[in-house]
Amino acid sequence: MLAIGLFAHLQACVLRFQTRKALKTMTVEQCADIGVKPEEQRLEAKKASIKGFLQDVFQYKKD
Repeated sequence: MLAIGLFAHLQACVLRFQTRKALKTMTVEQCADIGVKPEEQRLEAKKASIKGFLQDVFQYKKD
């Protein structure tokens, strides 16, 4: 069970990383369409790095 939980968490972190990378390339108009403010876009896009990915991996938050 632990391995399954760890794998699921790792998958979620990879998806979050990919989403943040995609957010970097979005225009202001596209962000407005999905309800993301430019400041939020900048803050989330900054997390699209190896450092941000590792922080997500090691800071598990139970939803």
